[in-house]
Amino acid sequence: LADSDIFWDRIEEVEEYRPEHPWVYDLQVLEHHNFIANDIFVHNSQLLRYVANLAPRAIYTSGKSSSAAGLCVGPDSRIETNMGVMEIGKLVEKAIPEEVQEYKSVNAEKLGLRVKSKDGYTKILRLWKLKSPDRLVRIKSENGREILVTPETKLLTPDGWKEAASLVESESPRVITQSGVENVMAETIPSPHEYVYDLTVEDSHSFMANGFVVHNTAAAVRDEFTGSWVLEAGVLVLADGGFAMIDEFDKMSDRDRSAIHEALEQQTISISKAGITATLNARTTVIAAANPKYGRFNRHKSLPEQLDLPPTLLSRFDLIFLLLDEPDEKLDSSIAEHILKVRRGEAEAVTPKIPYDLLKKYIAYARKNIHPVLSREAMEEIKRYYVRMRKGFRRSGEEEGVQPIPITARQLEALIRLSEAHARMRLSETVTREDARAAIRLVEDMIRKIAVDEEGTLDVSILEVGTSSRKINKIDRLVSIVKALEDEGEYGAPVDRILEEAAKQGINKGEARRLLEELSAQSRIYEPRAGFYRVLG
Repeated sequence: LADSDIFWDRIEEVEEYRPEHPWVYDLQVLEHHNFIANDIFVHNSQLLRYVANLAPRAIYTSGKSSSAAGLCVGPDSRIETNMGVMEIGKLVEKAIPEEVQEYKSVNAEKLGLRVKSKDGYTKILRLWKLKSPDRLVRIKSENGREILVTPETKLLTPDGWKEAASLVESESPRVITQSGVENVMAETIPSPHEYVYDLTVEDSHSFMANGFVVHNTAAAVRDEFTGSWVLEAGVLVLADGGFAMIDEFDKMSDRDRSAIHEALEQQTISISKAGITATLNARTTVIAAANPKYGRFNRHKSLPEQLDLPPTLLSRFDLIFLLLDEPDEKLDSSIAEHILKVRRGEAEAVTPKIPYDLLKKYIAYARKNIHPVLSREAMEEIKRYYVRMRKGFRRSGEEEGVQPIPITARQLEALIRLSEAHARMRLSETVTREDARAAIRLVEDMIRKIAVDEEGTLDVSILEVGTSSRKINKIDRLVSIVKALEDEGEYGAPVDRILEEAAKQGINKGEARRLLEELSAQSRIYEPRAGFYRVLG
């Protein structure tokens, strides 16, 4: 983001500065979205927004809704708003007057602008300024309407949404405008503009520009206006090469959750639906914040049980941090005093030890110029830790079945990434043994806090499948007991006999009853009659 000339004018500040600490930290807060840092009350959503502004390339979004960009029109395109007709270029340039390298967006909710779309007047959420491609498509209607768009931009036609480039190749292209269906002429021309512009529109994903109905691009969804399938861009695609800050992560739609699985694992998002096939790059770092299901964190339950997120998705994060909100008279007093002072306008300004602009340029410089390579010592350190942890903690006499595994190859990859990041933070081209050890401390601390089973053994299965290996074994044994006893009575296995056999296999009555309830809720067993169980299937 930083202009190269400005950046190099101040590079001496980066070279001369030696941080007091080798690490900076953040928290993923699961309850109240806030914590106290140096007696300052910090809100988790604001943390994500701060990082979004600090990182060289980052986008902030909420799991409740997905904003999109990809529609790009020329600067003289006129849009009809609740405050009159405006040229989109002039509107966006007021908000983003500076030069941009690829694209930049700003929040527009405070402007209170609503733009005319196919759904009526809809709120504008963000404004976008993007570098123009070399060639644009000029579309002219028979009634004299004209618009300049990028080749990928979709326009509404009688046959659904069509890319502008496809209209150039069509023999008799037609589009839907404010006046109805019109014949158009489409041609590709060299771009006369340095920038093109976009709006993120609430709910509608489309708006009227020069009388044409235009749409955002990128995940396959059915359009409610035509019934056709269209592509709608997601934040992970837009943040390619940068950072995606996702607030309210637990409130994501099932469709977005499905897409983010692939993005976190393969760094791509594949679309194959209704004749649309595409693979989009999503090489992004994801920083997310989520809440417990019932508002408060229960120490006696595992993390996957308390988050409305599939364990397979949770396990794909390299680091997960918890913050518990517990009553503390001194801390609570500090929070209340700070909030009251902010309300009265008496809060003191806080000057960070590292100036904001300098830290931003430091990060930009490191990401652009520093590409650390693992040293032999670092490789040996990571390998030794991985092999040692994979041996597990199995004790003599422990039951057979699924064994606890404290670490998997997924955590191994996390160790490599974090080691490289630690070296990059030092502006080092080599990942040293100390970098590897710092990464190991982070990952091990995380595992010990959120992946420990009921007997205190590290078990990454808690993250991978949401249940400890020991619990899986007990469930399997209980199902086997029900299956073995279900022929003893007319209605299946009597609960008293199940509890009796379970006790013989080391499962106490209270735990056995809870597991029976869980199995029944999961439809693995059922009750033909109260007090009797059968295995389903």
